[in-house]
Amino acid sequence: MEMTPEKEMRRVTLSIGAAFIANLLLLMLLLSLPSLITDILTDGGAFALTEGEYAAVSTVESALYMLSFMLPVLLFRLITPGELREPMRLRPAGGFDSVLLIFAGIGTVFAAATLNAWFVSFVDFSPLYREDEALTPVGIVCAFVGTALVPAVCEEFLYRGCILSNLLPYGRTTAIVGSALLFALMHGNFQQYLYTFCAGLVLGLAYTESGSIFPPLCIHLVNNFISVIEEKIYYSVSFSSDTVLIIFESAVFAAGLAALAWYVFRNGGRLGRGKESAGGIPDPALPVRRSFLSPAADRVKLFFSPTVIVGACLSLTEAIALVLMAVSYS
Repeated sequence: MEMTPEKEMRRVTLSIGAAFIANLLLLMLLLSLPSLITDILTDGGAFALTEGEYAAVSTVESALYMLSFMLPVLLFRLITPGELREPMRLRPAGGFDSVLLIFAGIGTVFAAATLNAWFVSFVDFSPLYREDEALTPVGIVCAFVGTALVPAVCEEFLYRGCILSNLLPYGRTTAIVGSALLFALMHGNFQQYLYTFCAGLVLGLAYTESGSIFPPLCIHLVNNFISVIEEKIYYSVSFSSDTVLIIFESAVFAAGLAALAWYVFRNGGRLGRGKESAGGIPDPALPVRRSFLSPAADRVKLFFSPTVIVGACLSLTEAIALVLMAVSYS
C-alpha cells in the first residue's frame, strides 16, 4: 500500500534523526582520539608539539572529522527506502547570481557571529579550548584544512546535501529551518547555538536559491577561513589588532549587504521565493518527486520524530555539561 505524504515525512525524519544521532556520537568518540594522542606526545602538556607532530595530529583529526559526517550520510542512504531519497544538488553553480549569493551569505553570517559574541559573553568558554598555535606556515595550512576546508565540505554534505535535500519535498521553509536547527544542535554548545542556527538559515537559503551545494560550501569555507585568520591576527599582531579586526569585519559586512541588495534587485525584489512554486515545493531547479501541503503545525510535529528528539537531548546534555565545566574553571 502506498504511503501518505505524512507517513513518508515521518519515515524520512526518523532516518534523518538516526543520521543526526550517529553524527553526534561519532564526533564525541572519534574527536577525543586526537586529544589523547596530543597528551601522549606532550606528556600531558609538559612539552610542546613539534611542527611535524602537530601536522600529523591535525591530519588524523581531519580524517576522523570527515568520517564523523560521511558515515551518517551513508547510514541515511542505507536505512532510507530508495523511493524516499532525494539527490544532493551537486551540479556546478555558475552565473553572477551565485557570486552575489556567496558574498551576501558571508556578510550575513558575519553579522550573526557578532550578535552571537554578545549573546554568549556571560560565560567564559576559553579555558575549555586549547591555545592558538603559532603563526607559522604549517600552522596556517593545518588550520585551513582542519578548521576551514574539511568542516565546510563535510558539514555541507550532511546538513545541506543530505538533510535539507530530503526535507525539501515537505516544504522549503521546513527544509531550511529544520536543517538549520539540526546544524546548530550538532555543535553541542550554547556558545554556538544562535550563530550556527542563523548560519544554517543562510546556508540553506543559498542552497535552495542556487539549486547547488557549491554556494553554501563556498560561504562556509570562506567564513571558517576568515575566522582562522582573525584568530591568528588577534594572537599574533602586536599593534591594535582589535582596530584591524573591526575595520576588516565592517568591510566584509558592507560588501555582503551590497551583494544582498543587488541580488534582490536582480531577482525582481524577491528572496526565498524565486524557485518555489505556489504549493511550497521548489521547482524546476530543485525537482522533487512528490507534493506535500500539510499545515505548518503538522510538519513541525512530523519533523520532531523520536530520533530527532533523542539527538536534540544529546546535544543539550553536552551543552549543559560544557557550561558547568566552564563555570567550574572560572
